[in-house]
Amino acid sequence: MLSQALNHAVATQVLGRNVAQFVKPPRPKRKDISPLTREGVIKLLGAASQTEFYYPLLVAIYTGLRRSELLALTWADMDLEERYLSVNKGIHTHSSESERIQPPKTDKSKRLVSLPIDLVLALRHHRETQEAIWDELGKSMGMGDRIFARPDGSVIHPDSLSKACVRLAKQAVLGGSTFTLSDTH
Repeated sequence: MLSQALNHAVATQVLGRNVAQFVKPPRPKRKDISPLTREGVIKLLGAASQTEFYYPLLVAIYTGLRRSELLALTWADMDLEERYLSVNKGIHTHSSESERIQPPKTDKSKRLVSLPIDLVLALRHHRETQEAIWDELGKSMGMGDRIFARPDGSVIHPDSLSKACVRLAKQAVLGGSTFTLSDTH
């Protein structure tokens, strides 16, 4: 409001310049975010169990990976025998272009993440299911293919994962509380 008034004063030549344009607005307060409880995790995964978002959410819960890291994972990034995955890239989108795969912003973000045996077994099942679907479509799955893709192999957009998470949380009756999967593991 003040800036608009000063802009008007500059336009009518009452002032020489609008000094308010150099002031940075205060940052909005962040909502309190808390990790999901054990009960919340069970409810969320139950709601997601028959969707394409089940496995990405499962891995996010176990590992704390960011959505961009999760959705960029390929089968080459995962060693199910040695029980680890390599975080070495992220999928980034901008409104003016399609998604881009980029390395992490810092070297610290590149890391190996250990996988518990329960998650390894679930991911083996996911791979078998994904391979069967792709076989039906006449496609073969390779190490460079994304772990978390739509049944036809197309990319799951990071915003789609976020929106699904909110929708599934409502469906699982987790209330309106804001939660984070990265702190849940």
